[in-house]
Amino acid sequence: MTGMASSITYTTDDTMRIRGVDVCDIARHATFEEMAYLLWFGTLPRMYEQKRFVKQLVDNREISKRMMDHLNSIPKHTHLIDALRSAISLLGHYDPDSVDNSICANQRKSVRLIEQIPTIASTLYRINSNKEMT
Repeated sequence: MTGMASSITYTTDDTMRIRGVDVCDIARHATFEEMAYLLWFGTLPRMYEQKRFVKQLVDNREISKRMMDHLNSIPKHTHLIDALRSAISLLGHYDPDSVDNSICANQRKSVRLIEQIPTIASTLYRINSNKEMT
């Protein structure tokens, strides 16, 4: 690992750090949401920040009826990863911040992506497997 560095990562004595935090500590103790927060905001969240961040993520998990219609229209023979790629591209067309590239808008878009991609992936799987949507 010697010599690896970026604007948010570096290595010292065979220890990789992201924003100053040892990746082994992150892997052992941090949640996915804490890791996302660290990457986006530069620090691990305090308890109240984590609760607010997780609520923000959960509030952006749903996909629109329009997206559901698109997902249902994808031919069944389409490989799931190809369908997922196409669906992610479609998200940009319906995003309320699609033309706003400010830092705040990009963070809002990131929150929606981080939550909607798993929703889309599981929805595509259920559609492809002829499983009932809940």
